[in-house]
Amino acid sequence: MKRIIRTLLFIAAFYFLFLFQTGIAFRLGISGPFLCLIIFLLFLLIIFENPQKKDGVIVAIFTGIFWDFFSLKPFGIYALILGISAFFIKFLLEKYAKPIPRQF
Repeated sequence: MKRIIRTLLFIAAFYFLFLFQTGIAFRLGISGPFLCLIIFLLFLLIIFENPQKKDGVIVAIFTGIFWDFFSLKPFGIYALILGISAFFIKFLLEKYAKPIPRQF
């Protein structure tokens, strides 16, 4: 249950980032660099998440859907690109990255 709530919160956060980008940031003239910030935060989420969990891939697909809503490209292109790239990063992390033991 916690995992579902956390995933929904990440999806809502990226939705509000896109609303900020298309509304306020566009009028302030900072929309170009802000798009890179959204992608950067998405891939930070994917990289620092547990490699066995696929929540980052789900958030990447929904981020791509939001990006499709606010773009003029054919619908589904960005969802497909972000979903495949997130899945590929998860695959590489699961196969080649060593987990770091926590020392709490």
